[in-house]
Amino acid sequence: MKPRIGLSCSLFGCRPPVEDDFRRFREFGVQYMEVSLLRGWEAPDLDPIVERIRRWSEKYDIRVNSVHGPSGAPPHDHWLADPDEDQRRQNLQDRRRVLQAARRIGARYVVVEYECFGQWPFWPHDQPALTRFPKAKELWRQSFENLLEEAARVGIRLAVENVDGLPCADVAEALKPYDPDLVGVCFDSSHASYGPDLFAELAPLIPRLIGTHLSDNDGLEGGNFIDRHWFPFQGRIDWNRLMKILVTATACPVFIVEVLTPEKTITPELVASLDRLHKLIEIHGKS
Repeated sequence: MKPRIGLSCSLFGCRPPVEDDFRRFREFGVQYMEVSLLRGWEAPDLDPIVERIRRWSEKYDIRVNSVHGPSGAPPHDHWLADPDEDQRRQNLQDRRRVLQAARRIGARYVVVEYECFGQWPFWPHDQPALTRFPKAKELWRQSFENLLEEAARVGIRLAVENVDGLPCADVAEALKPYDPDLVGVCFDSSHASYGPDLFAELAPLIPRLIGTHLSDNDGLEGGNFIDRHWFPFQGRIDWNRLMKILVTATACPVFIVEVLTPEKTITPELVASLDRLHKLIEIHGKS
């Protein structure tokens, strides 16, 4: 079966999902959703939100493909490599709750960001380091393995996302010890676009790729970099080449598009962009 296109509910803004999000997905023929359950999106009590999501998913026949769990970078909350042990323990507990929620709503995987930043501010913003975190990779690994135990218990895969400022090869190397049936990757095209070669960044992730965050960017580097998350075809990414690789070299059944819009809704421009992605899937699915 050819891969499908889904959308992240992050396009509606920094808030929990509401019923109208599902209605609009249904109206525009989008059948797969990624739900964001991270700080700013989640309420203090996750259970009522999860129950509503489950009910709306059934009512509008929208499959919750994946869940984006809490994320953070130094010195923000929810950082898996936080040097403060108490804060790191709380961050892990929040992610465990999201894993349990993902199971209840039938998600395929939970996105976990590879936040192994060794300094703050971190590259590519070209500022001198104000704080250094020499144990970031080791602390992230410890936290991740703890989280993996819960993921295996509840039967939800983890998809580790490449982040801005850290090479995708680092992600691939860090995941070598883990069973691919439990740990895959989520490729974020915007995060990979600021380097000299997006496709060289993508290559080491292909064997584990189970999800995507597709969006476009302006391709600027260093201090000029902005993580824009534009519609596909709005920036400088070669979408024909990218979709050919994703369709022919991976077994990913759903490609999630994660875009940010000033309008915070589904626009005609976004629909046109999704239609172009569908056409590329058709073309390369026949090759």
